[in-house]
Amino acid sequence: MPPSSTEIPATSPKGPSDAAILAGFALFNAVLRYALIGINAGEYTDGIIQIVQFDLPRTFWPPLYPALIQGLVALGVEPIPAGRLISWAASVLLVFPMWSIARAWGGRRTALFALALYSASPVALRWSIRVMTDMPFALFFMLACAGLLSWRGGESARREAGEMRSSRVAWATLLAVAATMTRYQGLMLAPLTLWAAGMAWRGRARGRWAAVAAQIVWLALPIYLATQRFGHIEQIVSRQSPSVWATLLNYWYCFEMFLFLAPYVLTLPVFVFFAIGIVQPPPEEEARRPAIALKPLFLYVALAVLCSQSVFQSFQSRYLLPSIPFALICAGAGMARAERFLMAHGRRGRAAFFAAVTVTVCVSAGFALASVSLQRGAFGDIFAAGRRIREMHLAPGTRIFSNETYTHANGVKLAFASGRAVELIPEVEGRPERMPPGSIIAVHTAYGGPQETARLLGRLRDRYNVEPIQDGRFVSRLVPLLPDIMEEPLTHQNPLAWLLRYRSQYFETMLLVVKS
Repeated sequence: MPPSSTEIPATSPKGPSDAAILAGFALFNAVLRYALIGINAGEYTDGIIQIVQFDLPRTFWPPLYPALIQGLVALGVEPIPAGRLISWAASVLLVFPMWSIARAWGGRRTALFALALYSASPVALRWSIRVMTDMPFALFFMLACAGLLSWRGGESARREAGEMRSSRVAWATLLAVAATMTRYQGLMLAPLTLWAAGMAWRGRARGRWAAVAAQIVWLALPIYLATQRFGHIEQIVSRQSPSVWATLLNYWYCFEMFLFLAPYVLTLPVFVFFAIGIVQPPPEEEARRPAIALKPLFLYVALAVLCSQSVFQSFQSRYLLPSIPFALICAGAGMARAERFLMAHGRRGRAAFFAAVTVTVCVSAGFALASVSLQRGAFGDIFAAGRRIREMHLAPGTRIFSNETYTHANGVKLAFASGRAVELIPEVEGRPERMPPGSIIAVHTAYGGPQETARLLGRLRDRYNVEPIQDGRFVSRLVPLLPDIMEEPLTHQNPLAWLLRYRSQYFETMLLVVKS
């Protein structure tokens, strides 16, 4: 039977091979992301803490990403470029499991369209050049999912190379644990690997011992946590409301807003194709094969992500990254469906399809580039202030104070940027301690907002004789097209921030010196 217009074999002279397509997408993503890797003026607190994680008495994050950063640092790479390079490499390698899953589920055209949409994805592009765990986690997560989806248990496992298929469960388990040791969200894969190992054992497939034995690796997580203090629990508790009903309502509010945000994050044209792909079955040629359970897995992952982040009460689009590749694969399937339908309507149909794809990719790519460009300034004022402190060549005993607060890690960004220990300003906590003469004070509007910063400056001037440092005022600006830090504390990591997504946010850091 000849191939349809939407399903060209990998060896067909009508088009490039699968390997050529994959290499092309990998190269394009590598060049695009590397060209933007130095655009950001600063990094977020989480990223800096992950760089210095092994120097802190307690930690919030698993150790794999910090260990990878320290590995590159040992080779002579600076810490921030090292973290960015790991995110960059992970974002490039992510095209391979995406292709594997999309190709198996919806065919070659689905896979091609899915990678095109991934290459233009705003969330993927933004976090592929940041010091953050999200892209390495997404890579390990999707590799694990690709292994689980490629395995079939029961009779199929006994009849069709059961040993090889059971070994996929083992490898998928190792990758799932790697994902969990990068971000704790990966724990959602534990029930799936345990279920797959149980199916391999029940099916008496060769190699089932490897699938079952691999589950022991999950013990790495509780062993690691036994040596650390899991600070996320304190964060969750601190974000709860006084009553159970109000807390549950806040959970629902965050869950609901994540759902409303999804079409905006994907972009509306991509969401239209996603809706087509999620409703329609795989293409007819692929439907004859044993179908992989992509839609149930996507539903499970999406619900797990939304529920966990709703409880965590942190409204950020990057938390959706584990589910975004699946959504883009479904959108790719929707494009393949639309192509098949419109190509059957002659020249006008082909023109309509070409126009729809062009608009979809251009809107997504434009949003992605705008987000990267307009949100590059996050915390840039703090990093600029840190570089200014370095230039001042202060005496070794000079103390640095800041109002930069974070749970058990105050002043972490300024300390990293300045290379000096940073203490919390006593007046922030109402302590009676006085800062000695000669101390340097950094006041950031990002912490407390402009009004609270003005009140803090008033208290400092009442207690001390302080003077501004020459060239010690730094301003950064961003437009939060995707959720970001906000001027007003109430809108930070809050769904309300989305209503202000086109409004510029300004942040200022002022350096002062205590005279007496």
